[in-house]
Amino acid sequence: MEKLDRANNASKGVISGFVFKIIGVVLPFVIRTVIIKELGAEYLGLSSLFTSILSALNLVELGLGSSMVFSMYQPVAEKDYLKLGALYNFYRLCYRIIGVIILVLGLIVSPLLPYIVKGDFPSDINVYILYWIYLLNTVLSYWLFAYKSSLLQAYQRTDIESKIGIIVNIFFYGSQILVLCIFHNYYIYAIMLPIFTIATNIIRSIIVDKMFRNIKCAGGISREAVKGITTNMVALIGHQISYTVINSVDNIVISAFLGLTILAMYNNYYFILNALNSIIVVIFQAVQAGIGNSIITESKEKNRSDFSKFALLIFMIVAWATICLYTLCQDFILLWVGREYVFGYTTVIYLSICFFITQFRKVVTTYKNAAGYWKKDALKPYIVILVDLLIDIILIPLIGADGALIATIVSMGFVSIPWETWVLFKFLFEESPLKYFVFIIIQAILTGIGCILCNAIIHTIHMAGLMGFIVKGLCCSVIAGIYVLFVNSHNKNMKWIFNLTKNLLNKSSTFPPG
Repeated sequence: MEKLDRANNASKGVISGFVFKIIGVVLPFVIRTVIIKELGAEYLGLSSLFTSILSALNLVELGLGSSMVFSMYQPVAEKDYLKLGALYNFYRLCYRIIGVIILVLGLIVSPLLPYIVKGDFPSDINVYILYWIYLLNTVLSYWLFAYKSSLLQAYQRTDIESKIGIIVNIFFYGSQILVLCIFHNYYIYAIMLPIFTIATNIIRSIIVDKMFRNIKCAGGISREAVKGITTNMVALIGHQISYTVINSVDNIVISAFLGLTILAMYNNYYFILNALNSIIVVIFQAVQAGIGNSIITESKEKNRSDFSKFALLIFMIVAWATICLYTLCQDFILLWVGREYVFGYTTVIYLSICFFITQFRKVVTTYKNAAGYWKKDALKPYIVILVDLLIDIILIPLIGADGALIATIVSMGFVSIPWETWVLFKFLFEESPLKYFVFIIIQAILTGIGCILCNAIIHTIHMAGLMGFIVKGLCCSVIAGIYVLFVNSHNKNMKWIFNLTKNLLNKSSTFPPG
């Protein structure tokens, strides 16, 4: 068995991933600001709506990507390059077929667009042409070498994907900003999406071919292998639908009941949440393949010990981020887009809870996905879908966009998290999850107390404008950091976290020993 250099690969993935995500947060933020100022909030609403519709169409993928990467863990560990090449070839064929299906379904959906947007479209926009541009971008992502990212994931080399993204996105977002400022034309802005999708896929293809010269995209896989992949895909269908409902259907329901302007306002808040999500998710992406390799090559006790350390690290990061989000969110929205785009403070409360729940759920799902335990909670996603949709449809017309956040909190907090945690502990660690549930509850309470205390302290600072926000942000970051360190100082895994931080700051290529 080949043990991947998990620590080195993870550290590379985290560092390059952070740079990539920061670019992917800052420049889109500038673009959103330019669109609001130059064109209007309705254009952002259309963009969010089309993205949500196409995310729903992506369900055609049926979890093939996750299933395929999981199927590669074993041949990667065994250095079985012929089998990897055959899986690779199968993946390419499937993605080309999926691209065709999405194209056909996307065209079928086109006539329904007027029924899922409340109010008028922007007067200078043909909504069908704009939608077809977004559809083309999605289809091209499947047709042009997207399957080659599977090898980077299986070998835990997400740092390569991040480096490609850093270079391409600087040119991509920079070009979009220039187009909006110079031409004030949303069509030119949109047509750049498929152009840069093509560029990204071609660059990835060239790099992957050079990195993995010994893996040829050729050959066929056995019926047994196809059966295993298909079985995992069937189990993943519900999980994929659930993910889409939680992340996409909210926008469609808000658009249908409340209109594009409210959708744009909601997405300004959700943009902040997604910005934090996208930065933290770098850690999960960087370590998942390593966790999969560890599950195959290491003992149950070693994996349980690593899980505890990983959980504490994530909870500390998430607690700090949640406190800052709760304390600074409303001030940031006010400074960014103005008072007319500000929701009530209840939105900030729900957003903070939603962020915290989403992140600590990923600790478990990262391990569960790496272990391939999709069949063991196959019923759960359908319960989640039912709960989320019912709450969306009932609450959004009654209380507005807050209803979407409440739906996510209830479906994740009371269905997904308990169920997934029980599955992981029962089948991988073979122990009761009770101690972990107590750990979660304690962390949630401590984070809530931190939010209240930090918010009370920061809002004694009576400074307005950009300078006021910077001062509040710096003070909040320091206070939240000291608080999180203090309340977790007794934990036995803190020594490992301090050593890890020291090594990363020293640009070491290895994690501290487990």
